[in-house]
Amino acid sequence: MANFTAADVKALREQTGAGMMDVKKALTEANGDAEKALEIIRLKGLKSLSKREGRQASAGLLAAQTDGTVGVLVEVNSETDFVAKNQKFIDFSNEVLAAAVASGAADLDALLAAPMGEGTVKDRLDAFAAIIGEKLQVGRIVRVEGENVDLYLHTLGVPARRNVNDPEVKRGEQMFYQAKCHLCHVTTLHTRPRGATLLAGTELPWLGNQTIHPYSDYLLHDMGSEIMGVGLNDHYVSGLARGCEWRTTPLWGIGLQEKVDGHTYFLHDGRARNFTEAILWHGGEGEASKRLFMKMPKKDRQALIKFLESL
Repeated sequence: MANFTAADVKALREQTGAGMMDVKKALTEANGDAEKALEIIRLKGLKSLSKREGRQASAGLLAAQTDGTVGVLVEVNSETDFVAKNQKFIDFSNEVLAAAVASGAADLDALLAAPMGEGTVKDRLDAFAAIIGEKLQVGRIVRVEGENVDLYLHTLGVPARRNVNDPEVKRGEQMFYQAKCHLCHVTTLHTRPRGATLLAGTELPWLGNQTIHPYSDYLLHDMGSEIMGVGLNDHYVSGLARGCEWRTTPLWGIGLQEKVDGHTYFLHDGRARNFTEAILWHGGEGEASKRLFMKMPKKDRQALIKFLESL
C-alpha cells in the first residue's frame, strides 16, 4: 500500500511541476519520502535529456523588462503550452530575464553562461528541464538601448485565406465537414464581452465581442487510443493532460507553414511530414474522422488537403 496521500502528490507536483504519474511513481519508489522522490524525478529527467534533443520546443513565453533606456526581452520555450502556462515555468522565465538584465548579456551564448543562482542559466535550464520532463530552451534574447525604451504588445491579425473561390478548395471544405473534422476543429467561436486578461493582469478589452475562425475548440481530446497500432499516445503526462490527451491545434494560418517555417512537419514533435500523415496519426476521439478520410476517393482526399492549404 502506498505510503503517501493525494495531498503529498499535489504538494510535490506544485514543487516540481512534474506530471502526476511521474510524481506518483517517484513517491512509490521513495516509499513516500518527498525529498527522495524529488531526487528520483531529477535524476530520471537528467537521464532523458539527450532523448528529448530532437523534439520541437515551439511553445513558451516572452519575458520583458525596461528601465526607460534599456529594454531586455527573452524567449523561453517548452514543448507544450500546458508547461508554458505552469506557474513554475513562468517564474523560471522571469528568473532568466533577471539574469539577462543583471549580466548585460546581449546574445544567447552570453545569456546561457550568465550567473543564475548557484550555477549558470544553462545549468538551471537543464536542471529545470529534468524535473519538468520536457525539452526546454532559451530561444533568443533581444537587448535594446535608447533614450526612450518602452514595452508594448502588438496583436497580429490572422493571415487572410488564399484561393477561397477555387472549386477544389470549396469541395475540400465540404469533405472537411463530411469527415466530421469540424467537431473538434470548430470553425467559429465568439470571444467573451470583457475581452482578455494577460497573466500579468493587463486588460485587453478590444479583444472582446469578436467573432473568430480558429478551427479549434481549444479543448483536450483523447487522441491516443492505440487502434490498429496508430495513435497519439506518448505515455507522458503534462499538466492536467494524460499522455493520450492533446489540445486541438488551431488550423488558421496552417497553410502558410511551409512558406513561413520552411517545412511541413506537423503534430507536437514533427512526426507527421505532411497533412495526410497528420490526419492518419489521429486515434482515440479522432479515429472516426481518420477512417472517413481514408475511405474517401483520392480526389476528395486531395481536395480536403487543398482546403487545409488555403487556411
